[in-house]
Amino acid sequence: MHISKATLLLTMTIAGSAIAGRQTNGIQTNGIQTNGIQTNGIQTNGVLVNGIQTNGIQTNGIGVNGIQTNGTQLEGSFIGLGSTAMPNTCSHREDLTGAALNNCSPCAVLVGDADSYCRTNSWDSLCVNRAVTSCRATITTGTTLQANFSNGQTAGMTITRRVQQGWTYTGSAWVNNSDVWWNTVNWQIPHAPNVTGVAMPASTPNACVRRVVAADSYCGTTSWDSICVNRAASLCTSGLELQQKTSVYGDSVCGYDAGGNALEAIFIRGLWDMNSGYQGAGGKKTKWPAGQFTMACRRVGAIAKCVDFGYKPWTSSEADQLHQSCVRAVRDDLCGDGTSFTTDGEVINITDFRGIQADTEVWNIDATFTPNGARYVSYGGRSGGTAGMTAFMNYRETHPYCAAEVTHVYDSNFSAAWTLDGNPNQIRVERVVCGYEGGTPCP
Repeated sequence: MHISKATLLLTMTIAGSAIAGRQTNGIQTNGIQTNGIQTNGIQTNGVLVNGIQTNGIQTNGIGVNGIQTNGTQLEGSFIGLGSTAMPNTCSHREDLTGAALNNCSPCAVLVGDADSYCRTNSWDSLCVNRAVTSCRATITTGTTLQANFSNGQTAGMTITRRVQQGWTYTGSAWVNNSDVWWNTVNWQIPHAPNVTGVAMPASTPNACVRRVVAADSYCGTTSWDSICVNRAASLCTSGLELQQKTSVYGDSVCGYDAGGNALEAIFIRGLWDMNSGYQGAGGKKTKWPAGQFTMACRRVGAIAKCVDFGYKPWTSSEADQLHQSCVRAVRDDLCGDGTSFTTDGEVINITDFRGIQADTEVWNIDATFTPNGARYVSYGGRSGGTAGMTAFMNYRETHPYCAAEVTHVYDSNFSAAWTLDGNPNQIRVERVVCGYEGGTPCP
């Protein structure tokens, strides 16, 4: 399992106005570029600093503090525990019989209002039928979302593709992820590059637009006229540029892999603290505004990676805790304060008490993690060996809350630590201590 990070520069479309001829004394000088979006808007206070790049993709996926959405398509009535976008406080799914469900999800509220027996007595087959017919997920291909940045600017996003996961092999076991939906999400742009319209600056998240504006700045400052259309036809002829030449969609919000394929996103109920340096930072928040959720990028951030590993927080409160433990473990957030002690590309082996991930490697035990950070850390399992452990211990000494959370530090491997506090929602991490800081090559 690889730890990887990606940086994605997200920009916003600026709708310009045509000036007589190809002059630049209108919008470019006194309008948007100088006093508007470029100076005081997106580039300075918006996306780059307080938005996605700082608090979003680099750490976790898409924005928690950067992007917020209006959530209208995601906040309706659903089969709550069957959707990654809904809370997980119900004791069972609404499409299954079981104990009464008392307002534990929007769907439970809807059904309970129609039939109080479902709320107070039992969730029988009649309640299930009401849920199935009344609680319908509305997330589909074509669903639009509104991104609201910290400086008040907005940008549109569209779900262009949805794929149901099915069974996946995690490296240790087959995991049933059939209730996991991965979404390709693209930025919206004012119009396709092959039709005339408003100017689209070089910051527009569309590969074809960027190539055209690089060749002809008029298309980005004044108007997207017939000359710009012709340039798009001649310049955008292969790969992603060809695909975006005739589309009103821009780049993938999650970016692309090395092969140029769009990275997928998953919607998870709740928000995460993307800061670091204080107790609780980097963890899942206990409260968040209605309609807001986390949109995490696959193969980029720990939140989405842990879903791929089989830890699905929407299935139960225990699964939510285990998912949070996994996020701390993947980030190697030992102190539970958002500070990572791992290395990009480092391979880890994770195990849990509940049997979702099995121990498949005979490696050095590194640490056990809870939603609050590590409980036990081993000298023998630290990445970087002695140097890596020294760096952690120096940090721990200056942050008293870290010493309180990491209650045991061992000189050797510590199989006994696995059961010391009996917490079933722990994640154990093993690492190959080689190949780092001048260590021996990994096999």
